[in-house]
Amino acid sequence: MATGNELTALRRRRGYCIGHFTRLSKKLDEIEQSGRSRESELIQIKNRLETYETELRAIQNEIVSIDEEESARGFEIADEYERLELRLTTQLSNLRLTTTSQSTNDESAAGRESASLKLPEIRIPTFDGTLENWQSFYDSFSSTIDQNKQLTPVQKFYHLRSALTGRAARSIQSLAITESNYAIAVDVLKEKFDCHRQICMRHLDLLFDYPKIVKETPEAIDDFLETFKINIQALENLGDPITSDTVLLKLLTSKLPPAIIRKWQCTLPDKKLPSYKHLIDFLQTRTNGDRTSSAVTATKRASEPPNRQRPSAPRSHAFTTTLESPVCPDCRRQHELRNCDVFKAKSPKECLDTAKRASLCTNCLGKGHALNQCSAGSCRICRQRHHTYLHQEHGHSRLRTRVSRTPSGRSSSDRSSNGRSPPSSPTSRSSHRSRRASASPRTSPRTSPRTSPRTSPKRVSRSSRTTASGSNISPNLKQLGEP
Repeated sequence: MATGNELTALRRRRGYCIGHFTRLSKKLDEIEQSGRSRESELIQIKNRLETYETELRAIQNEIVSIDEEESARGFEIADEYERLELRLTTQLSNLRLTTTSQSTNDESAAGRESASLKLPEIRIPTFDGTLENWQSFYDSFSSTIDQNKQLTPVQKFYHLRSALTGRAARSIQSLAITESNYAIAVDVLKEKFDCHRQICMRHLDLLFDYPKIVKETPEAIDDFLETFKINIQALENLGDPITSDTVLLKLLTSKLPPAIIRKWQCTLPDKKLPSYKHLIDFLQTRTNGDRTSSAVTATKRASEPPNRQRPSAPRSHAFTTTLESPVCPDCRRQHELRNCDVFKAKSPKECLDTAKRASLCTNCLGKGHALNQCSAGSCRICRQRHHTYLHQEHGHSRLRTRVSRTPSGRSSSDRSSNGRSPPSSPTSRSSHRSRRASASPRTSPRTSPRTSPRTSPKRVSRSSRTTASGSNISPNLKQLGEP
């Protein structure tokens, strides 16, 4: 029972010391936020922190001697103490660096003004574990942090951890921030990321796997040249440069559009292999010229006064169409749909479907306006509001008439598309009755029935010939190119 009471008293004392830790941490937060810290104040906080830590360690040892399960709580308290001590040490170090800089520049006015200012914090690039960024990160960290004799190993470890993200941060997250673990953390990072062979291969992959430039723009060329130069320089720094102009020229030309390569080849004075730098200079000059030309054009347009007399909508549409070299929606060539031979060879229904898919006016086969806004002429066959190429008759079929002569000289026309014969007129019925009468056995061969002039074979033949000539109407209209 006495042991239980003693354990309760020890836990109460431990909580009291932890409360002091919390108050010191808040005090340190206020100093960091204000940006104005004094060395004496920081030293006082540090001394108090060490006093409470010594007392807390003794209390924790007594608690663990009674209850070993309390050892985990002791580790948490130790970690909190290390974090506070690291923050205090960093603040003191930055303050001393600021004081040294102020004393050096006391003779100048700028130095006297900066005496009350805080030096900017040391900033180093972050490293996320990508191989191509390891060398530049480690060189920067080594020169600013690792070789800084004014920093303790604990401070260096703190800066190292704050600069790591992703895979790199996970590789040393199990190491506590202590003086002895700093060297271990650096060795772990070097073992994992400082592989000369893998870094070289990574730079080559970034060069050869760069996507080919499809459209020439100053931004696309600049991005490609920047990637090329960075990786070539990295290989030189690693001691494995690409020195062959043949390889570098092949690499550059494989990523450029053929039009640029042809223009560059026109600048070569002879058939000798040039240096790859000649191509880079050509690309940079061309990119700078394009960028300057675009800027001048934009400035000129901005300075021009607006035109008060604007053309009407139909004229503006026609002007735009001429400049843009319209592409035929049917064969994808450079001409208008009404002039397309592939389109002309289609049936009216197919022509109508093509015009609708391309969102064209069905009266003039143009773009940019609706049918009710079209000012062009109408169909040359029926005078309705559609293009002549879209004219349909007899169940949406093209006007076609085929004429054939029978042995007796009579003419016949094609049936309509639905398989039925066209309706017969009174004249044709009279003609049919006359033929039946002439074929009857009761009629004498010498005697022929009276035939109306309307139903005479000559009239019928001449009508058939007239109808036959009408079959050429639609093909001839295909050559007009206008409604």
